[in-house]
Amino acid sequence: MNFENKIKDMISVGSVSPDTTKFLDRLHHKREKQYARRHRFVSGMSALSLILITGFLTFSQLDIGSEIYVNESTLVEKEIYVDELTLMLLDYDDDIWNVYELLEEINHESVLEI
Repeated sequence: MNFENKIKDMISVGSVSPDTTKFLDRLHHKREKQYARRHRFVSGMSALSLILITGFLTFSQLDIGSEIYVNESTLVEKEIYVDELTLMLLDYDDDIWNVYELLEEINHESVLEI
């Protein structure tokens, strides 16, 4: 029905030749849409490849740091921490044996792991 109305409009106008400016405008608009679609596709693929490469490189680096390296400064810091904890406990409670029992309950190694 819409097609018939278009044919009637073309006949009533009296011009049988197509409108060239309208045709060119539609053609340019369609080409711009295709160019924008292609540009979005290329941008999306490049972003996806960048994310995948970065993710793969990051994931491959995770295994390198799995070994634990302990330097002397961390051991000294842990000893200082244990000494300060002991002094704080002695200040809180004057009985040395209670502090000793508390440190034994905590298990002195677990305090060093903190």
